[in-house]
Amino acid sequence: MAWGASFTYTFGSEGNQDRVNSMPEWQRNIEQDVNRNVNINTVGFGSVDLAAARWGEELASDLFSSGSQIESKVYNQSFNSKETLVIGRLGDTEAGSEMGMRRLNEPNWSLPVNDSWMQGGIDANKPFYLGSNVSISNLRSRVNPMYPTTVFFRELTQLRGANYYREGDWMHPT
Repeated sequence: MAWGASFTYTFGSEGNQDRVNSMPEWQRNIEQDVNRNVNINTVGFGSVDLAAARWGEELASDLFSSGSQIESKVYNQSFNSKETLVIGRLGDTEAGSEMGMRRLNEPNWSLPVNDSWMQGGIDANKPFYLGSNVSISNLRSRVNPMYPTTVFFRELTQLRGANYYREGDWMHPT
């Protein structure tokens, strides 16, 4: 069953080189792998090969290298959560929260904060509920050309890199 969501973008292309230069090394590795024509067309990201083993173990230590209290706090929130963790676009995770699920709700949000929250759930081997449909409109960003993919795409990539698989509206650890 195909999602019909296939696309690529050019890593380090004109207009986003400053963003690339400011990325941590693990993120540059992901972005470079995505640039190698990652094709997202199968249920559960079966065709995605992101060389996750290379960066997966480095992720947790890189996330906390700055000693950020916020990153540590959100990591622990997801790691210790008794509620179902929900990911997706902001409006969809708000709806999940209203249904009793836990979403990342941090006023000092940043990509590293988001990554830390995700990593906490991954390290605790928690399943993630997909609050948003996996569709090209939810994976590709049209807001800012410097960031061609959405945070939801980044979350799915992080889960796939941790060997999660998709079953219906869920991402499960292997």
